[in-house]
Amino acid sequence: QSQQRASLTYLHPAGKSRRQLLLYSYFSDMPKAGKRRAAAVKEVEDEVEVEAELEAEAQLEETNASADEDEEIIDMELDTIVHVALGTYEHLIHGIDCNIIAAKEGDDVIVAAQMQKMYVSEPHAGPVTALQATGNTLVTGSSDELMQVFDLHRKLEAGTLMLHEATITALAFHEQVNMISAAEDGTIAIWDAQTWDHLKLLRGHKGPINDLAIHPSGKFFLSAGRDHSLRIWDSMKGRCAYITKRPREPTVVEFLPLGDHYVVGSDRQLMAYSVESNELLFTTSMPFRINSVVPVSNTHVAVCGYGDTVYIINVPQRMCTSYFKAHDERIKAMTAQRLPLGAHVVIFTSDASGAVKAWHLHESHVTSDASSAPEPTPEAEGEAAERGVEDDEPLNLELEPLAEMSVHSRVTCMASTNRAKRKKGIKSIMKQASMLIAPKELVQAAEKSEEELMKRTRVGPKPKKPKGAKKEFLTVTAETTEGQAEAAMTQGLPAPEAVERPTPSQEAIAINAKAVANATHKPKGKKKKKKRGKGQTTE
Repeated sequence: QSQQRASLTYLHPAGKSRRQLLLYSYFSDMPKAGKRRAAAVKEVEDEVEVEAELEAEAQLEETNASADEDEEIIDMELDTIVHVALGTYEHLIHGIDCNIIAAKEGDDVIVAAQMQKMYVSEPHAGPVTALQATGNTLVTGSSDELMQVFDLHRKLEAGTLMLHEATITALAFHEQVNMISAAEDGTIAIWDAQTWDHLKLLRGHKGPINDLAIHPSGKFFLSAGRDHSLRIWDSMKGRCAYITKRPREPTVVEFLPLGDHYVVGSDRQLMAYSVESNELLFTTSMPFRINSVVPVSNTHVAVCGYGDTVYIINVPQRMCTSYFKAHDERIKAMTAQRLPLGAHVVIFTSDASGAVKAWHLHESHVTSDASSAPEPTPEAEGEAAERGVEDDEPLNLELEPLAEMSVHSRVTCMASTNRAKRKKGIKSIMKQASMLIAPKELVQAAEKSEEELMKRTRVGPKPKKPKGAKKEFLTVTAETTEGQAEAAMTQGLPAPEAVERPTPSQEAIAINAKAVANATHKPKGKKKKKKRGKGQTTE
C-alpha cells in the first residue's frame, strides 16, 4: 500500500491535496465499497472547495489592504513620455522615448525614468544643424538648405520646406501655431505650423544668424547674428523694431517663461536684460564657451557649454545658485521639459561621444538665499563689471542621472517634446494684427486693394468709348442738365433758355437707323464681275 500511495501521489495531478490522494488510494483497494467511496470523495472535495474559497478570500483581503496602504502613501502619480530627438554630424536623427514616472510620497516626489530608442533616420544630405519639436511635430534643419517635417504620432515624414539658400541655423516654435526659421544667408522665415504656408520673409542681418527666441506672448522675437547685432522683430507687423550692437558675437538667446527677462550668451559671458526697460541687469563669466541656455523655472535658467558642468542661474537675484557635473566629456546640447508636479523639471544633456542623460531638478535644487544676492542695480553695457560663477559660491548638487544611453554618434543639436495635444483657440501671431482693426476698416481696406488690383491687372471688360450719334447724344444732354438749372435758380441767375430744335435723341435714332439699314441691305441678284485688265480692279 505504501508503494501504491507513492505511485498515486506521483502520477496524480498536482491540483489535489495529499489527503484526497491518500483516500483515493485507500478506496481503490476495496472493490466492493462503491457507495462508501463516492461519499468519502464528495466530502473531501467539498472540504477542498471550502478551503479554496477561504484562501481566495484571504488573498483578496490582503490585496485590498496593500492597495489601501499604497493609496495612503501615493497622493499623486505621473506617467508621461517625453520624446527626445538628436541631430548628428553623420546626417542622422536619433529618436528616443523617455518614460517618466513620478509619485508623491508625503512631502517628497519620487521620479524614475527609462529611455528607449525608437528610430534612426537619415533625411538630410548633410549634417543636422537645427532641431525643434512641439507636440507631435518635429522639424529638422541641415546644411543642405532643407527643413524636414516629421509626424511623431504616425511616425512618418510629413514633408519638406524649401526657402532658404544657406545652412539652416535656428528653429523656434510658438504655441504649435507658428514656426520661425533662420539661416546663414541672413534671412528669417515665418511659417504656419498647421498648413506649413510661408507667411513672411524678413531680411536685416548682414551675415549668418546664430539663434532665435520667441517671446511667450508671440508678439515679438529676438535674433542673434554673427554681425554682432541683436535684433528685436515685431511679429505682428513683420518688421525690425530695435537693433543693438554687441562688443562680442551673440550666440544664444532665450526668454524666461514669464517674459519679463531674457538672457544672451556671448562666448564665455552670460548677460541678462529686462524686457520692460531693455537694461542690462548683470553679466556673469562662465568657465566655458556657452552653447545652450534653457529655462528650468520662472526665474532660473540652466547654462552649459563646452565643459562637463551645468550651472543654474537665478536671473532676478543675479547669481549662480547651484551646479552639477553631467558628463566626463564636453556637453554639446541640452534641453528641458517641465513636469506637472509643481516646480519639477527634467533636463536632458548629450556630450561629444553620444551619451544622453536625464536629470531631475526640483525647487530645492534651484532656490537660494536672497541675502547673498548683489544689489539690483542696472549695469551699463560699456562697464566692465563682471562676476564669475565661482564668486557666488554655488552649491554642488551631486546629482545622479535618472536614465542614460548612448547613440554612438557625434551630436550637434537636441530637442524634446512631451507630445501633448495642440491647444485649441490659439491664433497665429501673424493673424493677431487683424484683431486690432475694426471690421469696417477691414472691408474698406479689402475694397481698396481690390480696386487697385483691378487697375493694375485690368481685370474685367474695358469701358467702351461712345462713337457717332451716341457720343453726340452724351455731349448734348450734358449741356442741359437739371442740376445746372437748379444751381442757377439757387444763385438767383436766370435759367438757361430752352431751344426749339429736334431732340438729340431723335437725331441719334435717325442716324443709327439709316446706318443699320445701309449695312443690312443686300441687292437682289448676283454681282457682275469685270475682267481684270491692265490698270483695272475687280469691283
